[in-house]
Amino acid sequence: MATGIEMNPREEFGVALRSILNKNNIKLLTVAKVLGVSQGYISQVMNGATLISESRFGDLCEYLMKTIGDEEEVLRLAAKYTNARAGGGIDVSELVGATTVQRHFLSLFMQLTSEQQLEVLRILLQFRENNRNEQVKLAELEKSKK
Repeated sequence: MATGIEMNPREEFGVALRSILNKNNIKLLTVAKVLGVSQGYISQVMNGATLISESRFGDLCEYLMKTIGDEEEVLRLAAKYTNARAGGGIDVSELVGATTVQRHFLSLFMQLTSEQQLEVLRILLQFRENNRNEQVKLAELEKSKK
């Protein structure tokens, strides 16, 4: 991790993650188990040496939302993660498996301010919650038909 005032985006993400874990008394071992990785790997993430995958970051966000329940804190962490991904040299055109729409969305998203990114993330989380609620309703409807 950088010793000066300026940190790279991965280090900023790592510091933010460490802060959330410390503030909420969440152990590295717990996070490692949730994500299916080693404690050493989580330590490397917090030191800015590496960055977790998008799917693991999604799992981390879900865990943090359930554990600490602070949406604003998780959204701030998500914004730092997004900046770290971009700072890590993401070339939108090279995203394997991403559709044209997804690449375009990411390109536009990266041009927003941090505040605007937080608002977009807030909206996306609401869409995801609405989709989950709809899936539960559909499953219950199917179950009641049997």
